[in-house]
Amino acid sequence: MKRLTLLLVLLVALGPHSGQAQLITSWGVKAGLTSASQKLDYSLTPAPTTKRRIGITGAAFAEWLNLPSVSLITQIEYTQRGMGQEFIVAGPSGPQQIGTRTLFGTLHYLSIPLLVKAKIAFPVLAPYLLAGPRVDFLLSTSSDEGAFDILYGKMKRRMYGASVGIGVQTDAILPVALLFEVRYNFDLQDSYATDLLTVRNNAFDFWIGAAF
Repeated sequence: MKRLTLLLVLLVALGPHSGQAQLITSWGVKAGLTSASQKLDYSLTPAPTTKRRIGITGAAFAEWLNLPSVSLITQIEYTQRGMGQEFIVAGPSGPQQIGTRTLFGTLHYLSIPLLVKAKIAFPVLAPYLLAGPRVDFLLSTSSDEGAFDILYGKMKRRMYGASVGIGVQTDAILPVALLFEVRYNFDLQDSYATDLLTVRNNAFDFWIGAAF
């Protein structure tokens, strides 16, 4: 795992200024929305229902080794994970339920995916598939009214996962190439694990980007 982390960081660090610049076929930026959730597995009780949290994400990337139908994407991104959970609201004078309220928790990650891009080049549009490993570094956490602070304070600081996605690229709209992507991200390990509870992240990303 340590070797994988070093490889991903090295590939992202090698930018156009390096001696390997001729290997880079394009570079660019992306921004988007992410729909995140967390799977909670309790050993003694049923897991509560969670809601997806809508957040933001942004990235810089480089595309390498532009073979006829395959290339390599190295990307560094800020992304948000987390979830929402519904809590019972009790009355001021007793335990009776007067309603419910959804509280959200947020995890802020620096994520570094290494993605293989398989594409088909048509005259106007170039659809493609993406797949590859990812390493995430937890930067900070927050939650409404501190609802998940104790749990999030014990989350692993480094996580390994994978991403798969589809996209399309076009040069027909602007002088730069536009990218539209949908990506699913899942963890390969629990971000929190005890005998009583395990937690694992997942997220859907919706990206728009420009390649130069």
